[in-house]
Amino acid sequence: MLEKFENYLLYKEHKSFSTIKTYSRCIQKFIDWYYISSGKKLLKLNMEIINNYKDYLVFIKKENKQP
Repeated sequence: MLEKFENYLLYKEHKSFSTIKTYSRCIQKFIDWYYISSGKKLLKLNMEIINNYKDYLVFIKKENKQP
């Protein structure tokens, strides 16, 4: 699925390879977070999952960056 998204960005949106790589890396981090936090593969996306990831980024990742 990620490969289809990358092709869409390249051929339909005409994004640069650097942009596509960055988008893909961010999506993969999201997928990895979901699997680690739930123990399941991501099959369906909803607002609850998105909000949980946003909370993770804001509160957990931010705390780990502070010295």
